[in-house]
Amino acid sequence: MKKTKKELFGELTEMYVCEKCGKEFIDSKEAARAQKAVWSKMREERKVIKFGGSSAITIPKKPNSFFPRGSVVEIDFDLGKKELKVKKVHD
Repeated sequence: MKKTKKELFGELTEMYVCEKCGKEFIDSKEAARAQKAVWSKMREERKVIKFGGSSAITIPKKPNSFFPRGSVVEIDFDLGKKELKVKKVHD
């Protein structure tokens, strides 16, 4: 195993790569640190815009790899909490 650094979703992350097969492994503490850093960068305010007869919210560039154009998503509205959750169903 060779220790290296690789950029994942814009965050430089320490990982180990198997020199025989190329499989990548991340230590659980490093994975938790990187995940926290990545998600904190993705949190931002967006304005609701008008798109034809509908309202829309644009997705920033960074999570576009999670929601590529054409993805099918499930939208969950919680009117009591004033929350909207988007969950990817499939590409």
